[in-house]
Amino acid sequence: MVSDLVDQNPERFAAVTYHVFDDFTVPWGQDRFDDFYSIATTPTLMFDGWLSCPIGDYGACLDQNLPMATDVTIDLIGTEVSGSTWDIGANVCVETGGSNKNLRIYIAATLNHPDLPSYSRNVLMQEAVTEDISVSAGNCRTVTQTIAFDSVSWSNQNEITIIAWAQEPTDTGPADVHQAAIMGWPFPEGEDAVLTDIEITPFTAVLEVGQTMTYTATGKDQNGDDFELTDPVWWTTGDGSGTFDPERGSTTPELTADYPGDTNIICTQDGITGRATLRITGDPPELSSIAISPVSAEMEVGQSRTYTAVGSDQYGDEFPLGDPSWTITGDGSGTFDPATGSAAPLFTATRPGTAAIVCSDGEISGQETVVITGDAPQLTAITLSPDSATIVQGRTQTFSASGTDQYGDPFTLDGPAWSISGEGDGTFAPLTGTVTTLTATVPGSSVVTAEEDGVEGTASVEITSEGLPKPRRVKARHTP
Repeated sequence: MVSDLVDQNPERFAAVTYHVFDDFTVPWGQDRFDDFYSIATTPTLMFDGWLSCPIGDYGACLDQNLPMATDVTIDLIGTEVSGSTWDIGANVCVETGGSNKNLRIYIAATLNHPDLPSYSRNVLMQEAVTEDISVSAGNCRTVTQTIAFDSVSWSNQNEITIIAWAQEPTDTGPADVHQAAIMGWPFPEGEDAVLTDIEITPFTAVLEVGQTMTYTATGKDQNGDDFELTDPVWWTTGDGSGTFDPERGSTTPELTADYPGDTNIICTQDGITGRATLRITGDPPELSSIAISPVSAEMEVGQSRTYTAVGSDQYGDEFPLGDPSWTITGDGSGTFDPATGSAAPLFTATRPGTAAIVCSDGEISGQETVVITGDAPQLTAITLSPDSATIVQGRTQTFSASGTDQYGDPFTLDGPAWSISGEGDGTFAPLTGTVTTLTATVPGSSVVTAEEDGVEGTASVEITSEGLPKPRRVKARHTP
């Protein structure tokens, strides 16, 4: 009778036969019947699910149940793994407008063959593995079972029938069956899965500047099934901004919120884009510190090296410098090229001693110590200002002296002694010191000298008599 119903309704009715006490006994046979239905008997044929009707009146029950509406659909495909081993996929969907469902999915491989013991239709040839899924209205899930067909089935491929059904996930029977599907040999192979959507979790979130959050991207194919993302790329757009680590190659990168505002979270692969939204709160980042490298350097006079300044904001994130300027303070000294506008100038040590390298940008500065080695500075030259002068006899000229060391840096003079030599002459007041005044007394070409510790500086002086008042002749009148 049941066999007739299968023949009469090949697309709408499937029966699975369980041989319990023969060579085709499987774990899903007698134990399932006893445990699930609590009936201690050995049927030749049974339904999974239940048709509430007297035994033998299955046709009338089937006629009553076939018109019942269902919002569940099942499509079967087969994908060859190798030889007689195949992946059988059941794409289970709940139609739009239906109700969300928890389903237990069965995929059974059966065989029709008259030579099998106790011949019957759709004999179950191995254990049917189940998987519980949840499917929301308008969505689909694919359940895949790998089946290695036994030699008897594989030698009778045209008699193989794959039967799948979606049943209430209960542990005792009977249980409602929402939908079933059958697939015969040759198995229709499904289209290759392609990425059609990327879902980002969380879809909405709120972070403060400086906080972090892990995002997750899940790929979906044209059937709504998960699709492996191999090279996703992440970034942000909008008023706010953040930084992903890593920005590429991970489905679970960590985002650090950098700048406040409404932010779009973007993940893309193969031209498919997923989006989420993030609101970042907090004060805008601003420069709060400057770090200089190298740290605690040692250099010799004349040596050069590049210094680098990196700014950070109040959240500890890197912040670009606007117009940095460089100075050095302390016993040692040197020069920067350039001294302003660069975060990585070249520093040349010019004078030994311990000094502080300072980089400033606005009101924010950072410093680092440098120890410059070399000989102590010594006086090597004295320069007079002016270095030449013309003085009218009887008038004065002020001279100043400045020292320079072997590194070309200014050297403080203690008090050089002043002298004049040559045809002209004059007097100094004072005779020692860095500044003196010469009063010209005798016309002629002369040299003014300032000397300290054997080092001399000179200036040329021309003393002239021009401009002096000529002697006035007085006529004497004799008065008798």
